[in-house]
Amino acid sequence: MVRPKPGAVATDAPPWYAPRYRNRGRLDEYLGDTQAHYLEILTVEWVNVLTGKKTLDWSYESCSVAVVRELGPGLRVSNFLTAFYIVVLSSCYLDTPLVGQHVMLRDERDAQFGNGTLNVTFVFWLVAHALLAIGFWLIRSDNPAYSASDDCTPFYRLPVRQLWEVRVNRQRTFYSDLSGGVMAVLYFCYFVLASLATHTVLAHMYVERNPWFAALLLLQVVFTLVASFDDATQIGGPYGIQEASKTASILLCARFWVIVPLLTIWSVGSVFAAFPPYNCIECTHYVFG
Repeated sequence: MVRPKPGAVATDAPPWYAPRYRNRGRLDEYLGDTQAHYLEILTVEWVNVLTGKKTLDWSYESCSVAVVRELGPGLRVSNFLTAFYIVVLSSCYLDTPLVGQHVMLRDERDAQFGNGTLNVTFVFWLVAHALLAIGFWLIRSDNPAYSASDDCTPFYRLPVRQLWEVRVNRQRTFYSDLSGGVMAVLYFCYFVLASLATHTVLAHMYVERNPWFAALLLLQVVFTLVASFDDATQIGGPYGIQEASKTASILLCARFWVIVPLLTIWSVGSVFAAFPPYNCIECTHYVFG
């Protein structure tokens, strides 16, 4: 029997982290799982090399990681507000709403490659929006109870406040069920708005050859890259995404490694498809008059 130190107060409170998360330990200890998914392992190793960490230290945060973690939630909010403006607000004052004006098809004989490129790009954006919505909803629904003020931050990843050893017998409450339902509706609305906005941006860029929509598309690509990197830095440690939801961790890692790179490549290709070389003079005239 281990006797408490003199002056110590006896308490049944759990330790602030589990022994399986021994800091500066092995990779399985950093992830808290001896059966970690390959994508999780790859994400942790890549972020560790990129940030220059010599050991798997979940208490250390480099300057690059700190900047990305600060920018990530704001960039997700900016993408949501952009989608809300394109789909909802612009429809309130424009005589002809932006949404639904065009389909991503052109009738020219040499537009077959462009038609395919734009539609494949749109599919990758759909998958990216879906994975983000599902992943963040799982983080919310599988996470232990949090304060009511956290409900106002749907695009901020909630930190884990109880490990599964502590919350294994956690009881569901009416508030937790109601909050999970509200978040499910919110993330579904985000998916719908983001998908409609992306289709509108791609269609106007392609059909009307509007360079401003091309610039908006590339800006959203940059925002998505940084926000996805933010998700990647949140894998590992006792407060990582994998502790909140194992499924969400795998989905967001797959989004980071597979969907976002393909989305970036195809989005750049869609810009070239919308503005082929023989139309450069027309594009310059459109922009500068």
